[in-house]
Amino acid sequence: MTPPAFPKHLRVEKADVGTRTARAFDLLRGLPVALKWATTRLQAQGLAREWRYLLGLSNRFVPTPVEFSRAGEREAYLTAAWVDAVPFDAFLQRAGAEDQVAAVLDALAGLDHLHGAGLCHRDIRARNALIVEGPTGPRVRWLDLEHAVTEGMLEAGVSYVAGRPAGEDRGSAAFNPQDDVRTFCLLLGQILEGSADGEAVRVLRAFAARAESVFYLDEMPHARAAWTILREMVLEAELPVPADCTALGVARWVPRREVMRAWQTLVGDGGNGAGSVLLVHGPAGVGKRSFLAHAGGELAAGGAHVVNLLGVAEPDLQMLDVNAAAGPRRVLLTEAGCRIDDDLSRRLIGGRWLVVVAGETEREVSADAWRAAGAQVNTWSFPAFGARDWYRWIAASV
Repeated sequence: MTPPAFPKHLRVEKADVGTRTARAFDLLRGLPVALKWATTRLQAQGLAREWRYLLGLSNRFVPTPVEFSRAGEREAYLTAAWVDAVPFDAFLQRAGAEDQVAAVLDALAGLDHLHGAGLCHRDIRARNALIVEGPTGPRVRWLDLEHAVTEGMLEAGVSYVAGRPAGEDRGSAAFNPQDDVRTFCLLLGQILEGSADGEAVRVLRAFAARAESVFYLDEMPHARAAWTILREMVLEAELPVPADCTALGVARWVPRREVMRAWQTLVGDGGNGAGSVLLVHGPAGVGKRSFLAHAGGELAAGGAHVVNLLGVAEPDLQMLDVNAAAGPRRVLLTEAGCRIDDDLSRRLIGGRWLVVVAGETEREVSADAWRAAGAQVNTWSFPAFGARDWYRWIAASV
């Protein structure tokens, strides 16, 4: 499938044949990214959902979102930070016993994180669970969340095993964590069919076989229960358990309505429109960057053209398309350390951008240069908004 034209700051390096994905390089931010695009209305809606899910989840278990843009009803693209990884099945077939156990436990921990966030994956396949190898052992990243559903979504859902439907349409009962667990167990059994016998493989096969029995599956209504059962089986077999697999930590998902409510407090009725600047200042560690990234991401999912340069040490601002026409609004998220010269400042204000600048002190986010460029400038003291608990959660989860 040939990728469509993308903004000049995205250079496609290698497209995956027959898919809507590619490896690309983000020239604006200076980093490699995974790129996914849509060319139909349903695909664009799915990408917008996936973007929102990624914003509310820990990048310990899912890709780190970078950019989302939607032009009209049919065209959209999403980028996430690129990681070198291998598919779940290929890793299990070549890994040692301890790494096999660690990978399966981590995959279940990831599903537990999704379920705790109020999501069901619904597209459990080996290619959607990538293993990132590192000094602390294998880490799983769950991909392709555009088919995931939230608790309360009334959509028909199908789970998959190796590309084939493993269940039947669920009607309004689309949110079913146990279905994710069963599908994962069936997938695990398929992967291990051709593996050499060993104690770890024997235990994992016995665990996977529980999905064939309604009696045993009743013990695993969700991923946390399945994780606990597998860990007990591993300990009983006296197999090594990875040191960091002794407990599960599930963060609370940030409801989208809270993000939007706080964003409206910032830019909704405060006179912050096109051709203006919002200076946000507050102490380090209160979650300014994460809050603004989430809020800007929500705005992008709603159709605005949002460029997020938060946390980018030295962006190549020559790659910034000031005349971007996508969306009803143009928003630039940046920090006090990002030096924007006078010419670019004037072009941004003349191009009717909303520029958001984050910093620790009011002096650090000085308004003089922006006023000289003709901007309407407003300042906010970040801690005054009050929702500190979920600010801290977001900051701890990314």
